[in-house]
Amino acid sequence: MTAISAIYALIEKGKRQNVEDYIYPRLGSALPTDRIFIVCDGVGGNSKGEVASQIVAETLGNGLKQAHFPIKVSDIHHTILQAKANLQNFVNLHPDAEKMSTTLTLASFCNNSIQIAWCGDSRIYHIRNGEILWKSKDHSLVQHLVDIGEIRPEEMHTHPNRNVILRSISIRTSIEDISFYRLTDLQKGDYILLASDGIFEQLSDHVIGAIIQSDQGDKTRLFYQYCEGKTNDNYSMYLLQIDQ
Repeated sequence: MTAISAIYALIEKGKRQNVEDYIYPRLGSALPTDRIFIVCDGVGGNSKGEVASQIVAETLGNGLKQAHFPIKVSDIHHTILQAKANLQNFVNLHPDAEKMSTTLTLASFCNNSIQIAWCGDSRIYHIRNGEILWKSKDHSLVQHLVDIGEIRPEEMHTHPNRNVILRSISIRTSIEDISFYRLTDLQKGDYILLASDGIFEQLSDHVIGAIIQSDQGDKTRLFYQYCEGKTNDNYSMYLLQIDQ
């Protein structure tokens, strides 16, 4: 059984007026026995992004808790449809929220693996001894430009359209918009990071690896120290250490 030995979490406003990110379980309530972790980043400023992120995170989190483990891709498909229905119910009452949407990162801890799902530019990392073994690929314009060779990877962080995403979860989302991956190469001491894009404003992959390697116990504080007062966007994360 894949167990969790340490949990670090953040959900901060940054320089925004309000918090549109949402993490599940809610801050301060996660336990090592939890199997489902989610970080969402609401999109759209005045378009009820904070509502979209909460609806999607809570619907998926609560829905998957009721599913039979190990969680399958089909289970996530089912809860995505539930989330879309809940978004539509809100839009029916608040038509001005029709364009609301959110990114998604989800990690479901199974027997000897972790089922991953994501949509948008929030990311999931698998880290061992400070080395990033795997990370999700953003559904963003700048990632697309890198893929087709129009810009170099190092230009992503300064490109004028770096905040443009190509996919998100909304009432119009199709199942094909969600990407899936299963992590199977897991060892004791590995870390799983789920984070909104605000985290990556200040933290390169190299810095994230250095934080993981740091002998300072409170890694939440290290992430906070890098971001607070400098990050423009909300920044949120779950950092989970594996004790297999």
